[in-house]
Amino acid sequence: FLEYEDYRFVRGEVNYCVEAVYTTGNAEAVCGSIEILTTEEGGMTETSISKVYPNPGENILNIRTSFPEGRIEIYDILGKMIYKQYITEEVTKISTEGWAKGMYLWKVFSEGKETESGKWIKQ
Repeated sequence: FLEYEDYRFVRGEVNYCVEAVYTTGNAEAVCGSIEILTTEEGGMTETSISKVYPNPGENILNIRTSFPEGRIEIYDILGKMIYKQYITEEVTKISTEGWAKGMYLWKVFSEGKETESGKWIKQ
């Protein structure tokens, strides 16, 4: 068990990856991103966090968000919206079968405003 905290917050998107190496020698990586919207001296005052996993991924994209009544939009690298769904649960599962390999941009909207965005890679 390992716990890590970093209190050096900088406004903007932060990407992270964590890799677990098991005693069998197998390894598993989980990557995600968060966007820090506001900071103040002494710590963070307001953040919105959505997790997109697995990233990179293959045929399933999971988005966990704290906005239960929002909307998810996904764009290809040229900026064309290829997917739109209203959020009804904490975790939204999206089938990406038939999507080309490459990078996609995702956006989460709440109350009609874009609250978070990030990148997802299909392998």
